[in-house]
Amino acid sequence: MSKVRNTPAGEANRTRGYLWDPRLGDWVFYPHPDLRTLRIYQETAGKVYTVDQLRFDRACDDLLIRVPEHAHHLRLKDWYGDRQGAWRLDKIQYRNGAFVDVVNDLAPWRRLSELVSRDRLELPPQDASGGLAASAVTTRDERQTGAPRSSRVIVGTPGDDITKGTGEDDRIYTGTGRDRVSAGAGDDMITVAHGGSGDPCPDNKHIRGGGGVDTVDYHSAFVEAGTGIQASLAKREVRWGTRGIDRLINVENVVGTDAADRFEGDRKDNVMTGRKGDDEYVVTFGGGKDQIDDWDDTEGNVDTLRFGPGIRTDLLLKRTEGPDLVIQLLQEDGLYDTRVTIRNGTQRQFAIERFMLDDGSQFQLNHLGTLPFSLL
Repeated sequence: MSKVRNTPAGEANRTRGYLWDPRLGDWVFYPHPDLRTLRIYQETAGKVYTVDQLRFDRACDDLLIRVPEHAHHLRLKDWYGDRQGAWRLDKIQYRNGAFVDVVNDLAPWRRLSELVSRDRLELPPQDASGGLAASAVTTRDERQTGAPRSSRVIVGTPGDDITKGTGEDDRIYTGTGRDRVSAGAGDDMITVAHGGSGDPCPDNKHIRGGGGVDTVDYHSAFVEAGTGIQASLAKREVRWGTRGIDRLINVENVVGTDAADRFEGDRKDNVMTGRKGDDEYVVTFGGGKDQIDDWDDTEGNVDTLRFGPGIRTDLLLKRTEGPDLVIQLLQEDGLYDTRVTIRNGTQRQFAIERFMLDDGSQFQLNHLGTLPFSLL
């Protein structure tokens, strides 16, 4: 969160909270854990603002407060995005000393009550009730080993959902709101849905994977064709559209769209699935045992594997393992570093068409040395 700033004029401190005089211009207050009260005042004798004189509006995740007789407003940054946490504004106090509890005393705040309504989706580990779409599904473990491993299906709404998974392998489908997902333990699949990519208030998600190996799937996320993603697990974000940014924490795998996507992993073992489109995969030092699934047999599409800063062709070794192509990165001292496996990479219809270094120069696979043995 940003440090407290008041613009163009204002006053805030840890003991008094936020102070706002509506006559002095438009103010912007940023969240701070020690500033939990807003005091509204005017230096006119006997002037006291009451709750029915205030108007509340939402601008993306910001809360706007206005006094009708003045043209100015107060903007509380990220009030909707963070109000469930420790930095939420709790109270508004008037000059006569009266308090209004922002969250609990909503009865006189009819407009605000409508604005702050939010869906909560919670699936207890042993309970699929509560109006959720929940069912047992067949998991990958069951198909491969025959050992049953139960899973749940959790379906979001078009509103701003708070979704909590279970300790099992959940399949979570978000709606098109500004959702917060905590998948919990298990190998979870979170399928994302977004509204318009050009929305001035994009429905950004906050997704926390938790334990297990978790995957976030964007293959059907967008209404508009041609909207791709730029996924960086190292930065814990997925950028989409003109201004959308989803936050991904403790997520190992990402599935892209049928448009042009860009993928970058982190230090863990990642699976990056590009589907159709001219996709780019970025591999750097310090990664894990990554896997690229580029299921694109579209004639004319060009997919790129780009190697990050400091990587040269003499630090790359190749090997084929069945239909897969394996490329091993070496450090300067010869120690093994990141390894990337391109699933079915030796088959023409699923191969990576272009290999590139960080400076933009391209090279052919026959320029690389051969890895003499398999590394598990």
